[in-house]
Amino acid sequence: MVGKIIYLRQNYHFGPEKIAMYLKRYHDVTISKSGVWRILNRLDMGRLPASQRYKRHDRRWKRYRGERLDELHVDLHPLARQRR
Repeated sequence: MVGKIIYLRQNYHFGPEKIAMYLKRYHDVTISKSGVWRILNRLDMGRLPASQRYKRHDRRWKRYRGERLDELHVDLHPLARQRR
């Protein structure tokens, strides 16, 4: 069981809750998320590095809307000569 937990953590970067859910769904093994967390902490695999941590879907990408302040848009049209 510990081998499966380690495998899921290293290869899929799952957290304790997702590991417990995966084991229940695909292997019919019931283990609490706190139990998975204790196993991971005992093996010094407590927290994932920041680059592998889950980010909420709405915070993954930030797109700007409208014009940016550093852009300048100029329309160039030839001016008609004025008669005097």
